[in-house]
Amino acid sequence: MINLRFLEWNAVNTSAMSLLAILATLLLLAYPLNYAIKLTNNFEKLQSSKFKTKHSVFYDDLELRNGKLVLMQPLWFLVRRFMISMMVVFLDATVIWQIALMTMNVIVQVIILGRVAPFALRSANKFELFSECIVMLVMYHLICFTPFVPDLEVRFRLGYLVIGVICLHLTISLGILLKDTYRSIRFKRKVRIASKAHDVQRKELQKMLKERSPFILEKRIS
Repeated sequence: MINLRFLEWNAVNTSAMSLLAILATLLLLAYPLNYAIKLTNNFEKLQSSKFKTKHSVFYDDLELRNGKLVLMQPLWFLVRRFMISMMVVFLDATVIWQIALMTMNVIVQVIILGRVAPFALRSANKFELFSECIVMLVMYHLICFTPFVPDLEVRFRLGYLVIGVICLHLTISLGILLKDTYRSIRFKRKVRIASKAHDVQRKELQKMLKERSPFILEKRIS
């Protein structure tokens, strides 16, 4: 990606590297777009076991009952990261444009989440929306660190507020992670206990059948 900013055509080796950088970028854009088109054209087959075996990683956590628009989520996920890398490489001298484009990315993601609700779990949609709102809030604060706010004391104080917002997001995210981990461990423990109880009942039943089988056989003979 960085090579795109410094394309040179004055020698064979530099021309080859520049051409390779352009081709790699085009492939990076074409592959997810082509894959998304393929999934959209085969939307009716996404639930089939044969199609899931090859492609379920791409849409496994999506709510396909909401229609084809849910496929915008993984596509935008990849395009968004590509746009962020392009902003970092080409707009490093213009911070305000980086903030503006990042804000636009967040707005598009919020629209997708609010309009389509792409994830199968309702909690996943809510948490993703919460994360985007936090990013938007941070982006608004970062505007104050541009020449629009020349007072260094104001920037210094706003820095603590940005740190507080980020720490809040990290705390909530960590809390949700620990909660899900606890639920997973608790569920596995219940399954293990139920499995052991089932094994004990099965062994007792087998033992009881072995003890009663001679009497049943003797009664049938008599």
